[in-house]
Amino acid sequence: MNRRTKVLAALFSSWPFLIGWPVGSHYRAQWRLSHFRRELRARGEKLEIVELIPKLPLDDDNAARELMGFTGHLPSAPALSSNYPPPMRHIPPAKALIAWQQEILPTLESTNVWPGLTAAMAANQGALEAIRAALEKPALVFELNYRLGFNVLLGHLTRLKSTAQFLSAATLLDLHEDRFATAWENLLALNRIVARFKDEPLMISELVRLAIGNIAAEHVLEALQSTQWQDRQLQELQVIWESVDYFAQAELALSMERAMGQKPMRPRANSYAAISAGAFPGAGASSSLAELAQLGKRSWTNPKEGLSNMARRYPGY
Repeated sequence: MNRRTKVLAALFSSWPFLIGWPVGSHYRAQWRLSHFRRELRARGEKLEIVELIPKLPLDDDNAARELMGFTGHLPSAPALSSNYPPPMRHIPPAKALIAWQQEILPTLESTNVWPGLTAAMAANQGALEAIRAALEKPALVFELNYRLGFNVLLGHLTRLKSTAQFLSAATLLDLHEDRFATAWENLLALNRIVARFKDEPLMISELVRLAIGNIAAEHVLEALQSTQWQDRQLQELQVIWESVDYFAQAELALSMERAMGQKPMRPRANSYAAISAGAFPGAGASSSLAELAQLGKRSWTNPKEGLSNMARRYPGY
């Protein structure tokens, strides 16, 4: 028996271990995953996208569609940002500048924001009134195609934040002009966005909500520097903030993102061909046993290449 034959005989005699151990580990891991999923479901966890899609309220209760219709007519971002009054600008040590109380309020883009902001708001009073009216509805839920997974379109988030910035600028301008009744309506509308936008189970949506919440909190502090408010108004504002629960949305968002994460991972888990081809949707799939048989054929014709492929497939994959 020559050397080549001895090497081949030794290699093929070790195949039961080389194949049995990684294949067994593969199917054992699949069983453990299935068992873990059953445990999660027993605890009430929702694992699929369709289970986590929020229900749309009735149109009469939902501000989303109206809000998006009006925000298309707001001033452009550059036009507003160049005259955006910075709220509660800190002045060391431990002091802050109350923006609306300043007769002249300069920024890096403007020597005084009030004239430009006055003109912008005067040209958009209709949209501002419509936004306030829409936000009196009890819900703010957008109709998204969550089944697209991480490819879901989220253009409404930018417009929602722009709406918040528009309301915040209007609030400070009204305070500056002593229009306290209108200032209060704008402030309530701004805070209602934070309270109403709670049913979108995506982390980026919660981050936008947190950003809007920060804007709202700054403007609440600005407004509280006035003594014009009555107790019933302050109580109404307190009730709005008591309803805000960021953690509830975070839990839903993490569940949805876990469910979405399964979509690109399933081709990888179900087929080595999918991951070796980049794991794009539609990549060819075949059973592990069929792939194993193909590897065996290649190893018989070319042992070196076959064993190299076997190592990449088991246990590498």
